[in-house]
Amino acid sequence: MPSMRPYILVIIFVCLSLHTFSQNEMETGCLKRIKEFSADKHFPKFTGLTSVSKDTIKFGSSVIVIRGSKPEVVNVFELGLVFPDLIYGASTMGNSYENRRTYSADTLSISDVTELHFPIQRPDTKSFSFLLWHRNIANPSLYLFELTSKEANFKTTLNVFIEKAKVTAFGFCSILM
Repeated sequence: MPSMRPYILVIIFVCLSLHTFSQNEMETGCLKRIKEFSADKHFPKFTGLTSVSKDTIKFGSSVIVIRGSKPEVVNVFELGLVFPDLIYGASTMGNSYENRRTYSADTLSISDVTELHFPIQRPDTKSFSFLLWHRNIANPSLYLFELTSKEANFKTTLNVFIEKAKVTAFGFCSILM
């Protein structure tokens, strides 16, 4: 009787491939929608006082704790490109964004900050995602954002890209189940 091992491996590979494809398809659709609604928006950079300690970044009276992410992409938060007021301003109700300041102290828990790789992407644009974990909700919210660095080319390192970039699209995508 032949071994079942090759069949099981093929089934696992197919299942993982389908999950990756559907996830990428969802992110592509969300980013397209977010870019449409971000077209006329100016996304400011955080200009207040920040302090960084290991996985924690303090923005005024708010804090972001980041877990499970590479240091070079965490730099997006450390440089103030993405910060609590920007995240709060990305409405989960509809497709709007508003600049609003939060004056109360709060802690946001973020994980899996990841660069997304789409098939056709210009060298001056990079897309990213992260998960926002809420205290009272078991499932995280998926947020996507796009950075643009006009001086970037295919040889530009991610660190240099982020240092010279600005946020050109930002928004809530979905609650992951």
